[in-house]
Amino acid sequence: LLNGFTGLFSLGQAGFMLIGAYTYAIFTIPVEYRDAVYQYFDGGIVQFSIPVIPALILAGLAAALFAFLIGLPVLRLKSDYLAIATLGFAEIIRVVIVNATSITNGSLGIKGIPGEATLLTCYIWTVITLVVLSRLIFSNFGNVLRCIRDNEIAAGVMGINVFRYKVLSFCVGAFFAGVGGALLGSHLSTIDPKMFNFLLTFNVL
Repeated sequence: LLNGFTGLFSLGQAGFMLIGAYTYAIFTIPVEYRDAVYQYFDGGIVQFSIPVIPALILAGLAAALFAFLIGLPVLRLKSDYLAIATLGFAEIIRVVIVNATSITNGSLGIKGIPGEATLLTCYIWTVITLVVLSRLIFSNFGNVLRCIRDNEIAAGVMGINVFRYKVLSFCVGAFFAGVGGALLGSHLSTIDPKMFNFLLTFNVL
């Protein structure tokens, strides 16, 4: 959606996956296990848990929120400059996660994440993602994104709010990246910041 249809050379997907994975982990670990998982602040700041499906949605929304906040200044850049800025964001958020020990358990990572994400669950989410994105791509929204990709100036002259559509595309991509990070954490039952370095972004790219 970002690179192919909108023409945004973003290298921040690892950062959005990191946000999704940690959001899911923080809100799904059972309360009775928190003292064993967290090394700081008596089980961390969050002292409750929520069901898996709402946690997956929350993980995606958290990533989309960060995408919106970072997208407002960053999406005014183009090509290589956008890539460098989004890569910098991914690294910054990883450093923040390492240092926010009371929430994220720091560099120790989070273990004991409920392993609800089987391969079947991941495949189901893959199908959902493909259906949603195909509906977007083959709608008027998708036509606008292709227009922006091919010629931003012409799109603006035709009355398209280029910046608004860029932000929307960025947020949608971040939402599914966040869900993907949450599924990864649930499938592995453990996460740590080193898993989400810039090499992950290049693998996705």
